[in-house]
Amino acid sequence: MRRQPSRPSVLLAVLLAVLLALSPLAAGAAEVQKLADPDTSGRWEELFGSGAGSYSTAQAGRIWADKSVYASADEARAAGLPVRLDAPDHGFVVGL
Repeated sequence: MRRQPSRPSVLLAVLLAVLLALSPLAAGAAEVQKLADPDTSGRWEELFGSGAGSYSTAQAGRIWADKSVYASADEARAAGLPVRLDAPDHGFVVGL
């Protein structure tokens, strides 16, 4: 004759199964780093030149609109933008 499991042992097994199902899994992926596109704020100079005898954006016949994304305030300041980031680990600077 087969013996039935006791009620407390069944409840304990169900409780353990529920706890295992609801417990958070450990993250196995590497930490994600911020990615940003390369700085293109001076790209117009490649097209029109710079210095004496060259074209300027005033002579370009259009408005040069560049949008560059910087991953840190230091990168943005190096491109000539006077900025700061309140959340450096999570924020980006978009220069237009």
